[in-house]
Amino acid sequence: MSACIVILSLLAAPAVAAEPEATPAIAAESASGPEEEVGPVGPDRSAPPVVAEPDVLDLPEPERHVLSDAVEVLHVRVPGVRKYTVSIMPRHGRAELELGRHVEAALGWLLDVATEAHDGAELAEIEDLHEVDAWSSLRSHYGMLAVDGPQEELDLGLELLRDMVDGPTFPKSDTKRYVKDQELYYLLRGPSQPSDVAGALLSYAWFPPDHPYGERPELAQLGSVKSKTMQSAYRDWLDDGPITVLSVGDMTYADVKPALEAMLAGHGTAGEPAFEMDCPAPTTSRVLAAAMPGQEQVTLRLRTTAPSRTSDDNVAAWAGSYVFGGHFLSRLNANLREEKGWTYGARASFSRSTHRGILTVSVDVKSENVAGAVGEIEGELQRLVDDGVTESELSLAQRRLVASWNESLVTADDAHGRYLSAVEDGESVADRRARYLALAEVRPEDVQRVAAEHWGADGVRLWVLVGERDAVQAQLDTLGWTAEWVDPTAAILGKVPAATP
Repeated sequence: MSACIVILSLLAAPAVAAEPEATPAIAAESASGPEEEVGPVGPDRSAPPVVAEPDVLDLPEPERHVLSDAVEVLHVRVPGVRKYTVSIMPRHGRAELELGRHVEAALGWLLDVATEAHDGAELAEIEDLHEVDAWSSLRSHYGMLAVDGPQEELDLGLELLRDMVDGPTFPKSDTKRYVKDQELYYLLRGPSQPSDVAGALLSYAWFPPDHPYGERPELAQLGSVKSKTMQSAYRDWLDDGPITVLSVGDMTYADVKPALEAMLAGHGTAGEPAFEMDCPAPTTSRVLAAAMPGQEQVTLRLRTTAPSRTSDDNVAAWAGSYVFGGHFLSRLNANLREEKGWTYGARASFSRSTHRGILTVSVDVKSENVAGAVGEIEGELQRLVDDGVTESELSLAQRRLVASWNESLVTADDAHGRYLSAVEDGESVADRRARYLALAEVRPEDVQRVAAEHWGADGVRLWVLVGERDAVQAQLDTLGWTAEWVDPTAAILGKVPAATP
């Protein structure tokens, strides 16, 4: 017992002996008087931090190499990226070929399925084993045969690309499957998807049927989609006009030149590449609706005009549309999602080309909130007209958009997309960069002027609503609107009534 008491006493005793003695330095400080007072340590939060203007990365123009009077190569070396992309682009597309909508679509879709060198199963196995992807497409004014993969598989990728150029086979089984899939889409899958129906109504009501952009699908034409037809159409397309090759990755032009010269010798025809065509925008407003039984939500879309890329107002419209609905913190999303809680997300996309500009609003809301959502969208557009935007909103738009430009060389895919967009529009990289630089010059009054011209209450509106008919009609009655009702299958097939002048 006494031993335990002694141990406990020792444990409870203050550890005075463990404290260090005062050092001479401490004694000297005491002798010299009180220390000088030091201000608070840390960042100064009395005012917002100074944020420097973002630099707009000066991207290099692609190297231009001429293979023949019909073929040019645009090569972009991007040091440090892991993968490459090489695309061969015949510069005539669906609008120029006039083969028929279904033949053209099938041509772009089936071109990469199989070649004389490899059947479909072999090609798929090679792609999987080597992380290489061969792909194709046919668009309005150009097409693409392309390959991408890891840098160390460049030779293999170029070999597969050569196989596509030399001998796509369009297997009968795959062609028949494609035709069946198209029939199923137009008659079953498409009409059952609210977003597809809404997209079809937007497109077919905006572009007239006598224009290449408004060409309607004709199911009877699917019978002309055959293997032999595809092979003949492919040869005509490949040699119908000039060819541009876009080569992007951490390699030199010398790494791709021999293969490109060999695979493109004798292909293409000297001439001018095709570009976007003029197509007048609608001049009257419309409301189109499609009945989708059993839907709790309504797919709501709005399309209106905007400045073209060649307009002096195109940068101001770009900035204003971004503030309006171009990002997660936009006015539209802050209103309909954050404040009202009516949707998971609302957005507005601004597309512009040489001849036209389009602003499209997309949101899905419960049926009972349709009239309210329409009112809020119109209200946000009118707020742009009445009040414009703030300097801080413009600053945010500039920084975010410039950031996207400055990330152009992060991957080969990023770089390919950035340079491809310039090729599509017939612009230099400097032309594209100039618009990002011009964002810093946009003032609130510039946005307000554009909004007044294009987005005011008297502007052209194409509203589309897809949902339960009775619920949608009740909301239309609340708005005082009369809609043109279109069957979903008719909408997917482009059978949209012509606009009334």
